[in-house]
Amino acid sequence: MQESKNIEERDFLSMLFSFKGRINRKEYFIYGIVIPLILIGLGLFIREKMVDNTPFLVLLVVALIIQIATSIKRGRDRNENIILLVILLFIPYISLLVMLYLLFAPSKEPSTNSEKKSKVLLYILLGSILIFIGGIALSKMQNSKQDDMKKNLTCTKMETIIYGLEMFKMDNDNYPKTEDGLVSLVPYYLNDIPKDLWGNKIEYLSHKNGYELFSYGEDGVESSDDIYLSECKQEKGEKE
Repeated sequence: MQESKNIEERDFLSMLFSFKGRINRKEYFIYGIVIPLILIGLGLFIREKMVDNTPFLVLLVVALIIQIATSIKRGRDRNENIILLVILLFIPYISLLVMLYLLFAPSKEPSTNSEKKSKVLLYILLGSILIFIGGIALSKMQNSKQDDMKKNLTCTKMETIIYGLEMFKMDNDNYPKTEDGLVSLVPYYLNDIPKDLWGNKIEYLSHKNGYELFSYGEDGVESSDDIYLSECKQEKGEKE
């Protein structure tokens, strides 16, 4: 009787921690999903009651080992590439897809032929990579459109200052000096100094051929993304 009990305990522990053998969907759900979730929940409960996080970290590591061990056995039951499986388990979000796949995919007959290995994990990896790349490309396209819109609106704001500068010149025979800046236009020629689409004041520079208005762009400092009125006029002329 005692021997039979030891065998059951040993089988239970091997189901949790052994990396050998195969398990089916039901066993994966119990040992690979439910038990790790219970351990993590218990760890969170203990962490709220104790200042020391050590018990929580220990239970978290144990849950992780159980999840990896059961996933490997379940992957073997599906004739999956175990190395690829382990790699995917450590990739955020993709690991959730892999766990769902292991939970619902039916068992397969054991195979020693590497050519007969399941390619589902490979498809998950390639699909995730394509989605990731597509997401980055789409995000960059959207950001680029937003940046262009902000640049065009900043150009429009700078153009509204031109009238005030010309009126100032008519009354004073010259444009404001650089050190005086656009402040000299307020309140007689401008109600206030316009700001760019990033909330920064539009800058003013006087030179012998007239003046230049510019914005430091999103970063707020002198850099390659600065927006100049002269460039706005040039781009507008090219479009027309």
